[in-house]
Amino acid sequence: MAFKNATRAYLNGVTASNDDIEDSAVTSDKISSGTIAADRLAAGAGIFVLNAYQATPAAATGIIQYQAYGAFNVLEAGFSYVAAGTAASTIIDMHTGATKAAATTVLAAGKLKAKAATTLGVVAPSVAAVVDNGFLRVDIDAVPSGTKSGLNVWVVCQRT
Repeated sequence: MAFKNATRAYLNGVTASNDDIEDSAVTSDKISSGTIAADRLAAGAGIFVLNAYQATPAAATGIIQYQAYGAFNVLEAGFSYVAAGTAASTIIDMHTGATKAAATTVLAAGKLKAKAATTLGVVAPSVAAVVDNGFLRVDIDAVPSGTKSGLNVWVVCQRT
């Protein structure tokens, strides 16, 4: 497989294993001579977003569930509404662990909690690291009563 003239943007998201690359394709002399442009080998930030959406918001366990393929850090967790309810609070809980059964709460103060009529909430986790093959789960413990719609929950992560 040859990507000689491909830009970095074109290759974004392309995964290649060692088996896909011939031993003679990438060598230090090719890099230093300029045959392979350095910007084509630049490592990306590895940032990704896990996202879930509920048109009609309701409490739910595991609205986001992710088993890690490579270790990563959680940068933030948050939610937004199109229309927030009028009474009670939105409570979002996030758990991480080496296995699904061992997952423990990692948000500061235990949960991301916002009063009724709040349309946006964001928090950084108290424990950010998720190990390779580890597990992340996000639960919606409570939503406000009254008219509410369009609950979007997200977790921003970065590979380590």
